[in-house]
Amino acid sequence: MNALGGDMPSVIANLQQKQAVDPRWQFQLCLNELLVVTGLWWQSPTQAELTRCFHNIVINYGTYNQNQYGYPLNLEIGINNFGK
Repeated sequence: MNALGGDMPSVIANLQQKQAVDPRWQFQLCLNELLVVTGLWWQSPTQAELTRCFHNIVINYGTYNQNQYGYPLNLEIGINNFGK
């Protein structure tokens, strides 16, 4: 990990390697004006296939150390293909 420049560069390098072997791997980076990664989305070929088969939606919201207690927060909401 250190040889690749740290956490985020090693994650990006790993996703690039996976995509080079199998182009069905997908990922997208969000960068700010200083070119710092502020968001990362990825999807494996298996996840893409499952998304096509099961038309469910999962909404995930996560923060770390952003509330008054300094605790991480992760909320997930799942909506199935019946809208429930």
